[in-house]
Amino acid sequence: MRRPVLLALLLLVSLLLLSGCQPTPPPSTDITPAPGGTVPAPGGTVPPAGITSTEEIGSAGETAVDILLAALERQQEAAAIVTNPELGRDVAAIRGAVLQASPHIVFVSAQIGFAQALTGDEMQPLLSAALADEGSIVQLAPLILLPTTPDDQVLLHFDELVIHGGAALGAINLALSLLGAGPSAPGAGHVLVEGELQAPSGYQVEIVANNLNFATVVEVAEDGTVYVAEAGYSYGNIQTPARVLRVGEDGATEVVAEGFNGPIAGLATHESFLFVSHRNTITRIDLESGERLDIVTGLPSNGDHFNENIAVGPDGKLYITQGVATNSGVVGLDNYLFGWLPVAPDVHDIPCRDLTLAGENYTTGNILTPDVTDVVSTGAYLPYGTPSEPGQAVTGEVKCSGAVLRANLDGSELEVFADGFRNPYGLAFAPDGRLFVTENGPDVRGSRPLTGPDNFYEVIQGGWYGWPDFYGGVQVGDPSLTPPGHDPLKPVLLDPPPLAAQPVAKFTDHAVANGFDFSTAEDFAPVGQAFVSLFGDLTPPTAGGVVVQVGQEVVTVSPDGEIESFLTSAAGDNGSPFFRPTDVTFSPDGTVLYVTHFGQIRGVPGGIVPTPGTGALLRLTR
Repeated sequence: MRRPVLLALLLLVSLLLLSGCQPTPPPSTDITPAPGGTVPAPGGTVPPAGITSTEEIGSAGETAVDILLAALERQQEAAAIVTNPELGRDVAAIRGAVLQASPHIVFVSAQIGFAQALTGDEMQPLLSAALADEGSIVQLAPLILLPTTPDDQVLLHFDELVIHGGAALGAINLALSLLGAGPSAPGAGHVLVEGELQAPSGYQVEIVANNLNFATVVEVAEDGTVYVAEAGYSYGNIQTPARVLRVGEDGATEVVAEGFNGPIAGLATHESFLFVSHRNTITRIDLESGERLDIVTGLPSNGDHFNENIAVGPDGKLYITQGVATNSGVVGLDNYLFGWLPVAPDVHDIPCRDLTLAGENYTTGNILTPDVTDVVSTGAYLPYGTPSEPGQAVTGEVKCSGAVLRANLDGSELEVFADGFRNPYGLAFAPDGRLFVTENGPDVRGSRPLTGPDNFYEVIQGGWYGWPDFYGGVQVGDPSLTPPGHDPLKPVLLDPPPLAAQPVAKFTDHAVANGFDFSTAEDFAPVGQAFVSLFGDLTPPTAGGVVVQVGQEVVTVSPDGEIESFLTSAAGDNGSPFFRPTDVTFSPDGTVLYVTHFGQIRGVPGGIVPTPGTGALLRLTR
């Protein structure tokens, strides 16, 4: 089993736990039972009778086998069995002991989130396959075992991480698909080949460069030079360089700049300058002198989303899109399992203007303490575990969440141009000078799970676009934003600002609308027609366990909002397209359209699995 799948399993547990997270007090939730088990008690915030804390078993002198045997002796108890972090590197011992273990356990790695519960008949073949790779076994330390009986409420203990209740057992049915060589298991990775991509008659599609690592953005300078960014970041724990490449006509690449803090999500050129948007920072590079200067720093990009696309406007200013820290305004368990809450517990969304809170709070088990009885309430725009009060004021800042920012080309006079977006990703000016953005809609996860479309907005200076209480111009509580099985949400804001505009176009939920550009040459397409990259869904993790295959194409959007498919790929052997477009950019004369393909990445029942070295740069002509 490859490491991304193991990482994906951690996300699986998180997302299924989070789907039951509701405002105070938490209502009953339906939880799928483990194989051979029954549904655990609802809520999942109170430990079983007699269990008030975790009990550590194991010392530096014991082996993994000793600890597994101790776990077996306690098979009927609901206490967590936690190994010493120094243990767990005896590969043969772990493999042998696990295969002889209890017919009904949960097996977890504190570091990479390998979670599974199996009956005796299921355990041996599946774990044999999972444990066959010695490299994977080494990554499984420290180990955690949770012996369970079918009606137990159990406790997961990830060193200092505690997840309450039996909801973990509800993850088991989906987790089974991640073991073995089923269709959800990652392969070696698919690299695009000529003929796989389909455009309307009259258009030619070429693969200019292949085997790129997570290609996110393409920029074409006034002299026709093509630049591509390799993000240096993806889901999971895959490390690749965050760098900018210059791509020749023949596809040859050379590194222009590297050493950025991934992900790189935006490039812009102006005169001799190349601007790079990477986490927390906008860097300006003088392509003539080589001088490199961080002109904007401290952007709030330590949560779920980052500072992303950039563009130089007709006014000679630099425009920047900035995403939010959370899914829908409240820090929750999903943010712990995404990795940033334990290392940055004070991170939260920052308003761009003064707002007043309604006092809506959301209760979870306290993920930051080992006390299984500890719960916390968290309000919008506040750190995890900090409740809000009705009428509480939160003060706006310039370096804020969910905004389009504007600055001079030296980074001075940074200001909020517009706000109230969730994740405004793509950014471009139409031929008539108007500014537009794409916005990624909400996910079914976290303390405020929501459904909702991706959007294409015209951006009006000073405008507010609704987040965290409006999505696509619709307020929370509307049935269209309420996931099946969830109660309608209440607004977290009192007396919000008026909406600046409705979307010009709405894309399907989870389409992930990213970079885009406008046609400027009638020879290619009608002037003013937008070409938008739809990266595509990463379901089931982002849709509450439901698979919804959408996006994975480039579409056109007419000025009146009509959407049509433009560039697609054939389905692969798993029925899913291979195409993951992240950005589109026209040449200065408007006759060539460049498209970046991120590379193979899949949403699987346990999370998201990317494959490096499968990205590409495409070129379309007519």
